[in-house]
Amino acid sequence: MKILAALTAIPLLLGFGDSPTEEKVLNKRTVINSPAPITATAQDTNIVVAYKFLTGTGIVNASNGQLDPMTPASAAGLIGSWIVETGSRDLSKLDVVEYNGGAGRGMSQYTGVRRWPYDQARLLELNSGGDPNCINFQLNYFVEEYIGLYDYRGSLIGWTNALEKYSQMTDPERAAEAFTRDYFRPSRPHYSRRRYEARRIYQLTQHIHELNA
Repeated sequence: MKILAALTAIPLLLGFGDSPTEEKVLNKRTVINSPAPITATAQDTNIVVAYKFLTGTGIVNASNGQLDPMTPASAAGLIGSWIVETGSRDLSKLDVVEYNGGAGRGMSQYTGVRRWPYDQARLLELNSGGDPNCINFQLNYFVEEYIGLYDYRGSLIGWTNALEKYSQMTDPERAAEAFTRDYFRPSRPHYSRRRYEARRIYQLTQHIHELNA
């Protein structure tokens, strides 16, 4: 069944050229204003697919039971960070290459020792007639890499235990900061942009719950 979702193009008022003060974590800063309510509607989107995957049985099945469903706040924090990582506010562009940073690629911007396994999985997907830009490929790779299916020089990212530690959070902005710090580990965190997107996605998912009530 098609789910109405909201994707208003809210101007990105926060983030570019974050100051040191804006980069502070939540417990050391003034709370930023939340985005305006989302009212526009659209068909099912990659954001909704990702949200349902993270909060439902998708993440459980993909991890062979190793990971539990996330709370709405944790899922929003993770999705908000994916938006910042890819630069795609509706998560329509996922197999993207980071040109001005550490040469990351994919939804989680796999970099360094994490890049080669992603490239191999991407090539296999292409050779089998699939699309590495597909949200389903990206979500499944995200889980499979985390649980160690692509480890070749020790644990690539599962050693952080980030998905276990932060899966049950109640504040999307804190969740975004936690995932940024332990899972994404970027050279420049852009915390304010991630907090903004996490809150926006959290509002979107609350709207979905209201429609399904």
